[in-house]
Amino acid sequence: MGKSSSSIELKKKKPSRWLIPKNRIIFYILWLTFQCVVYGYGLWKQISDESLSYMNRLGLSVYLSRGAGLALGVNAALLPLSLCRNLLAALQESKLGKIIPFHEGVFFHRMTAYALLAHTFIHVTAHYVNGFNVLRFDLVPNFDISAFHYLLPSGWTGHGMLLIMVIMYSSSARLVRRKNFENFWYIHHLFVLFFILLWIHPTGCFVKSDEFWTANPMGSNPNYQCKPYYSWIYSGATFALYTVERIMREYRASRSTVVDKVILHPGNTIEIRLLIPSFRKTYKAGQYVFINVPAISAGQWHPFTLTSCPEEPYISVHVRMVGGWTRKLGDRLGYKITNPEDMAGQVMPKIRVDGPFGAPAQDITQYEYVIMVAAGIGFTPFASVLKSVYYASRRQSQVKLKKIHLFWINREMESFEWLQSTLMDLESQFPSGGLLELHMHLTSRVSVRTAYNVVLNDGAEFDPVTGLESRTEYGRPNWDKEFTKISQEAIRVLNIGTDGGPTSTKVGVFVCGPLPLSKTVKRKCAAHSGDQVKFSFQTEHF
Repeated sequence: MGKSSSSIELKKKKPSRWLIPKNRIIFYILWLTFQCVVYGYGLWKQISDESLSYMNRLGLSVYLSRGAGLALGVNAALLPLSLCRNLLAALQESKLGKIIPFHEGVFFHRMTAYALLAHTFIHVTAHYVNGFNVLRFDLVPNFDISAFHYLLPSGWTGHGMLLIMVIMYSSSARLVRRKNFENFWYIHHLFVLFFILLWIHPTGCFVKSDEFWTANPMGSNPNYQCKPYYSWIYSGATFALYTVERIMREYRASRSTVVDKVILHPGNTIEIRLLIPSFRKTYKAGQYVFINVPAISAGQWHPFTLTSCPEEPYISVHVRMVGGWTRKLGDRLGYKITNPEDMAGQVMPKIRVDGPFGAPAQDITQYEYVIMVAAGIGFTPFASVLKSVYYASRRQSQVKLKKIHLFWINREMESFEWLQSTLMDLESQFPSGGLLELHMHLTSRVSVRTAYNVVLNDGAEFDPVTGLESRTEYGRPNWDKEFTKISQEAIRVLNIGTDGGPTSTKVGVFVCGPLPLSKTVKRKCAAHSGDQVKFSFQTEHF
């Protein structure tokens, strides 16, 4: 006989030992192994090459510098690949995309940058030691260490790249990037100069065979060989691929775009609806685009999640005006105009759109059970997916999803109005206890008047804060309670562990919000994952 549902619910859950998702652990292991293999190969090539025996008298420092040099070249070649969004989007749609999360390009870009930084530290430090050792062992007559560091192509280009890295890495810090995205955007384009210096770096034949060093006088034998690793070829190839990608983006961004409607929402938020005839057939719910407004800045492209779905005749984005660029965009779209008559003759700015690009949210429909966690404007990627599910339900199309728990956390009550009509439609399509369960959380203190209104309307058909049937909770969610409840619910609904039922399931957990929220939910996913229910954590990256 099969187990009863109550016995399944009461089964003690085995706590997870991992605070980091296992797929990330696997990636870190493979990534570290890859770095060690590349580094080790470069080191071994230097040690085993008999024609470099004179240079090898420098000892460990030359081995370390050469190993790090090769690893630097390989990681520099990987950086442009992580920026080829069109290529990654195409790969995400392929069969390979079911195995490798190509939409995690930003995460891979950061990991590559960290590896580049680590190898740079080793490479630069080892080369300074090399210069000291040449003096100490008197390996080169009349050796000028200043010329070695600052006049040779390998020296001045190396210091130039080091300076560029200091500037770029400093501007990429999360706090700096979020406060001034424009500076981050422009400074990051120093990467072009970085690659030019990288390609100049090996010129001058710094690594020479013994014939050069052992000749009398030194350097008089023209039969010596240069022994570079030619890693500039890899970065040259990937940089060329990235250049083609940028050309494709410019071409695609030249599509005819019409501003159909601009809707003002509470909380300094505007909704922009655009008509792009060729766009609707090319995107999926949950994806994002980059937007450029030449009237504000010809070079700046900003990422925005699509809040529309392919079933709608337009594409839409919600923009919260909190930075310099977004405020200028609001001004151009007439955000400050309060009198409708003043809109007469208002000319809408030209808006260029590049995309769509893959994002974790587009994988939501691959799960049977899903938890969506949004904070403020972070609701936008889920709005697109929920709309698509809504239209699929109206068409009576089969969907894999059996349950969606949506947690939307806001500080201001007005924020719930951004997509109120959409949520009302969803509630009418999916009655309480059905496919969708809404969890609205208000975290700010409410006024006495609001509190009185809430008490007065307690028991009313609709919630006094959101106007929805679902009730608003005050304060942050009790994640331990919610995860336990959802875990037990998934076991019951999916018949986990029963005769004929699956032995386990994965619950997709998607988060779009500030870093502290993502970290908290990530920890809860690890803590509440067991043998029967595993919570698969994913978060949005821009």
